[in-house]
Amino acid sequence: MKSDQALLEIKNYGLLNNEQDEELNELVEIVSILCDVPIALITITDEDNQYFIARKGLNMERVALEDSFCKYTLESDKPLFTVKNALEHDDFKTNKYVVGEPNVRFYTGAALITPGGTKIGTLCLLDYQERELSAEKSKIIELTAKRVVKVLERRKQIVSQSKQIEVDQQRLRHLTDNAPGALFQLNFHHDEDRYEFSFVSAGISRLHPALSPKHLKSDPFLLADLIHNADRESFQNSIGAAIRDFRPWNKEFRLITNEGSIWVRGVAVPRRHENTTEWYGLFENINYLKEYQLTLEGIAFDISHGLRRPVSNLLGLVDLFEDGRMSKTDNVNFKTYVKEVSQELEKFTHQLNKTYSQKHEDLQKKIGQIEPEKDGPTVE
Repeated sequence: MKSDQALLEIKNYGLLNNEQDEELNELVEIVSILCDVPIALITITDEDNQYFIARKGLNMERVALEDSFCKYTLESDKPLFTVKNALEHDDFKTNKYVVGEPNVRFYTGAALITPGGTKIGTLCLLDYQERELSAEKSKIIELTAKRVVKVLERRKQIVSQSKQIEVDQQRLRHLTDNAPGALFQLNFHHDEDRYEFSFVSAGISRLHPALSPKHLKSDPFLLADLIHNADRESFQNSIGAAIRDFRPWNKEFRLITNEGSIWVRGVAVPRRHENTTEWYGLFENINYLKEYQLTLEGIAFDISHGLRRPVSNLLGLVDLFEDGRMSKTDNVNFKTYVKEVSQELEKFTHQLNKTYSQKHEDLQKKIGQIEPEKDGPTVE
C-alpha cells in the first residue's frame, strides 16, 4: 500500500496525468544508450498501479503494481535492486511479463527519492536476456535517478507557480468584474493610426446594455457610436488632444439608451510603448452626480426666488416700524402682516424640506442601482 506521504508528493509533482515529458524521455533515452539496454522507464506508483511517465522501448502506459518489478525496488534499502535472470528468481519466474510478452529477463531499478526522503517511483532498465551491470553503469543509473528527481522538483515548482498564477488571475478577475464602472486598456497604434481595446472588464455591460467586452474588443468605435450627438465632437477632440499632448484624459459625456441617456465619466492615464500609447482607465456612471448637481442648483434657485418676496415684505414692515409713525391701527396691521409672512415662510421651508428629502431618497436609490453585482459575468 502506498503511503499517504508518497501519494501527496506525487500529487504535488503534478504526475499521473498520462502526459509524456520531453526532458524525462531524453533522460531514459540517454541511460538506455549508455547502459546498452533496450528498455528504460521512469515510473510512478499509486496504491494499485505503476505508471510509466517516460519510456524507451516499451509501448505500455501502466501495469498493475502486483505484477511490477519496481515494488521490490521501492522496498529495498540498496541503491539498486537488480535481477540478473528473472527465470531463476523465485519472486519473478512466474511473473506474467517474464513468461509472456515482453519476456523480461534482466531488471535493475533505482528508487526516486524526494528531498524529504519519500520514495515515489523508480528509474528502471529491462532486457530480454540475462546480463550483469558494471560498476560504472550502475553509477550512471544512480546519478540519472537523482537527476530525474531534480527535474521533478523543478516541475513541482512550475506546478505550484501555475496554481498561484491561476488563483491570482481568479482574484484579479473577481476584482475587475465587480469594480464600480468598467476598467479598460485602450491602445493607440501611431504607425497604423488605429485604436484597439485590449482589455475591458465586465462592468461595461452594466454601464450600457449594448456594450460588452467582446463587442468593444472587436469594434472600439462602438462606444463612440452610442455617444449623444451633442457630446460626440467634444469627446473625439478630447481623445485627440490627450494623445497629441500625452496627458491624462478626463471627459464627461452622455450615452444614448432606449430610455434616454446616461451621463458617463471617462478617465485614463497614458503609457508610451514604442509606437503605441496604452491608456489605462475607467468608465463610470455619473448620473447620480449630475442629479446631485441639479438638485443643488434647484435648491439655490428655490431659496433665491421663493424667499425673495416674503423677505422683502418683512424688510418693508421693519422700515415702517422704525419710522415710528405707526398708528394703533397700523400696529395691529403690522402684527397681522408679520404673522402672515411668518406663516408663508414656514410653509415654504416645510415644502422645500419635503421636496428635497424626496429627491435625496430618489438619488440614494439610483446610487444603489449602479452598485456592482457580487457575481458579474467573466472578463473576455
